[in-house]
Amino acid sequence: MAEDRQALPIEGVGMYRISFAGSAGFLKGKKATTHLTAFDDLRKFCSLVVDQRIVDEGDVITARGVTSSIDLGLYLCEKLAGPKVKEQIRQQMDYQHG
Repeated sequence: MAEDRQALPIEGVGMYRISFAGSAGFLKGKKATTHLTAFDDLRKFCSLVVDQRIVDEGDVITARGVTSSIDLGLYLCEKLAGPKVKEQIRQQMDYQHG
């Protein structure tokens, strides 16, 4: 798994993968978020649990819950391809947030 981690420039983590990322040590010393019902579980893996939809710690970006995974995808599009591309994708999806 460490070999795979080195090949990825950014790890986007949604609600259902947070325990895997935490167990693998990806969240150690980082701020992170997840669904509010899993905040207590997340605390054992990261330095600070943050009540935000998206938390960007550079190489690890966490998202809060199911619908914030859409926000995470759009955030990554903007980060990797720019705001114009992100906006085109958002409009194509007919997504009102983000």
